[in-house]
Amino acid sequence: MPSTVSSSIEWDAISSVAGCDLELQSHSTALAALSRRAELMELALDKIRQGMCVFDGHQRLLLFNRQYAEMYSIDPSRLWVGMTLRDVVDLRYSAGTGLDMLPEEYARWRDRISLADRPMQTEVTLRNGNVHLVHHEPLPGGGWVAAFEDITERRLAEAGIRHMAHHDTLTGLASRCLFNDRLDGVLARMRGADGLEHYRPDLDSYCKLISAVLLLDLDHFKNVNDRLGHAAGDELLCQVAARISVQLRPQDTFARLGGDEFAILLDGIGETGEAAALAARVIQDLTEPFVLDGQAVAVGASVGIALCSPDNHIPEPVRLLRNADRALYQAKAAGRGTYCFSKAGQLRTHDAGVEARFISSATKL
Repeated sequence: MPSTVSSSIEWDAISSVAGCDLELQSHSTALAALSRRAELMELALDKIRQGMCVFDGHQRLLLFNRQYAEMYSIDPSRLWVGMTLRDVVDLRYSAGTGLDMLPEEYARWRDRISLADRPMQTEVTLRNGNVHLVHHEPLPGGGWVAAFEDITERRLAEAGIRHMAHHDTLTGLASRCLFNDRLDGVLARMRGADGLEHYRPDLDSYCKLISAVLLLDLDHFKNVNDRLGHAAGDELLCQVAARISVQLRPQDTFARLGGDEFAILLDGIGETGEAAALAARVIQDLTEPFVLDGQAVAVGASVGIALCSPDNHIPEPVRLLRNADRALYQAKAAGRGTYCFSKAGQLRTHDAGVEARFISSATKL
């Protein structure tokens, strides 16, 4: 009997030890699996092309990936779990990758987003010029996940496409399409059809503002192409564009319509004499010789001008351009190197002498 009891006790002891060993092995296996899972998660996060971070309801950092640190030029060792959103923001501003606003303003803006109860997507421009698309996803119980995509190259490419669509590839001037858009906008403003009436100055001052379209055509441009070749002709067009551009105000639109034909849109001039003075300066500047392939080349220009005043009927853009085109042909017929006002563009001015002197079929310089 004693031997039976002793054997039973020994067996229980062995079983207990074996059970503990199996439990330890199971616990160790579970820890290894958790460790491996954490390694895989960290690896996966660092392989994601977007930056990612997670904050809790108290705005404390819970998780981030390497791409997030790199996108904002932050040393990953300076980011740690538990640091506050404000600490992270300070690191970004120190690195020059904060938003184009004061850190306090950004913190308040981020506070509002952190309280959002639905996903939000925002495009932001950083102080270094990069553009990021930020997707904010709220978490149950507070906090949020934010994903960051660098779309700088995409926006630059889109801007380049828009520029190509609206600008002349040779001279860099506005294209015919952009010129027409600007002209539509100016005439809409003068009609009060753009919803900006409340931005107008007082009526007396406003009614003195005039808009003008100047069409310019180079004289003897074909001779340059025939004698020196099209490359020289292209260079001449670029030099012409540069000479005229310095005569214009920032609000003016200068376009190449095609070939050797250019157009200028003047918005908000005080009297017809301003358009005439510009035409005279442009023609005078273009009489100075151009240097092409080491040769001095002389050309000239003729200008047709159509005017539009808010105290008269505002024509359609096509009609205004047709008036300017008619005036351009009249200037060429008068001997070139001249400018001419369209008769349809006549309007009242404060100086009757100016009107009589500048509004005519053709005015010689």
